[in-house]
Amino acid sequence: MRMFRSIIKSTAASIILLLIFNTVYAQEWHQKKLIDSLLDSKHYKADAPGISFCIAEHGLVVYERQFGMANIKKTIPVNADTRFNVGSITKQFTAACIHLLEEQGKLNRNDSIQKYIPELPSFGNTITLNHLLAHTSGIPDHMEILGLKRNYSTIRLDPGYTIEFLKKAPFLTFKPGENFAYCNTGYMLLAITVARVSGMSIQQFAQKNIFIPLNMKSAIYTNTEADGMPDGTVSYSLKNSKYKVKKKPQRNALGSTGVFGTLRDFVKWNQNLSDNQLGEKHKDLTENMQKTYYLNDGSSINYGGGLILKPFKGNKCIEHAGGWNNFLAQFRTLPNTGITVLIASNTGANSPFAVCDEISDLLLHQKLQLKDTPGLKITAPITLAQIAGNYMDENNIIRQIKLENGSFEIYDFKKPKKVLTTLKFEGIRGDSILLLKDNNEDRVEVKVNEDKKVIGFSW
Repeated sequence: MRMFRSIIKSTAASIILLLIFNTVYAQEWHQKKLIDSLLDSKHYKADAPGISFCIAEHGLVVYERQFGMANIKKTIPVNADTRFNVGSITKQFTAACIHLLEEQGKLNRNDSIQKYIPELPSFGNTITLNHLLAHTSGIPDHMEILGLKRNYSTIRLDPGYTIEFLKKAPFLTFKPGENFAYCNTGYMLLAITVARVSGMSIQQFAQKNIFIPLNMKSAIYTNTEADGMPDGTVSYSLKNSKYKVKKKPQRNALGSTGVFGTLRDFVKWNQNLSDNQLGEKHKDLTENMQKTYYLNDGSSINYGGGLILKPFKGNKCIEHAGGWNNFLAQFRTLPNTGITVLIASNTGANSPFAVCDEISDLLLHQKLQLKDTPGLKITAPITLAQIAGNYMDENNIIRQIKLENGSFEIYDFKKPKKVLTTLKFEGIRGDSILLLKDNNEDRVEVKVNEDKKVIGFSW
């Protein structure tokens, strides 16, 4: 994008950009029909709480669709300008604030958290900002503990209370760096650090250093839901077949949650992950956020700066989900394809997570179909019986493949008698990827090494 900005004044460049736009639009038209068909099958109700979909390719919004109501009582429908509470997707913005402050020379991610919050207990171990970013600090999630004790109220999300809680319970669940345990408390401590180091609240710092530079006009950090919903959008729980509004939504756990905005603005943020415009060392910031952290034993945790870095169906994937006060959101980008899927809803009854998988599958299937068909070989380099065995897929779920009566069958390892799907052999891509399809025509890939042994399985 920086190259385009430097030449946009020329007529030739304008024509080139127009051609690029028209080409992308034409390619997406067929996929639009496929996605429309998928979403129509979900039967989202027009008079119920809503859900919003936004798909981008290489930073350009190519698909938008909304269903249902942002506010049923006021008959405000969900639209492209509806703001959502994105819950834990906030963590990537908090991480960006920390990285920006490090770039400015105001902190170091290898510093102990006590350097910035000296009133915290020592915990008997050094806990760095990196440990907090990676969820490897060993600090327990105090919100989970209070929930178990049924001693949960809005004041428990106050930064001051968080510090006091840890002072009264100065223990760790494991030594820093020895394990991964998702921890909202750690990101709340990072937000406190941002405020103390920068001299402004995390709301003000993010506005000045992230949202305004990226022209994210709707984005805001706030601990009060009403401030983030100027159009009257509310969230709903479903009880006894009736939707209910929470009269007093609990405040946001700033740093861990607290960012609101439209899906269109989050497309701008996503584009910045691949073409960073923030700070001085443009490339370093988002590259560092997309580097996985490692445990003390050297094993990867597939988590960077507020970003889950786990493959999806064998494809590089950057994502995070969020949920707060009955709002749910899912952000996923597949960098090698340029595809980004953003979904948000204002009720837990409209979950974005499974449908995001379905949309990703659909779009990947179209991409791979175009890519794999030319030169596809039909003869496998190994005996197909060698595919049988136990595998762990990208979601850390063990699957068992058996050859039964001449057909491959996939089983859940925990339920060995339940057939999940059958497979049929399609061919081979290159010299090492065997291609199969399941009952739904979804792609299954089996990877073979130089010794003709099966080393990977992707479904």
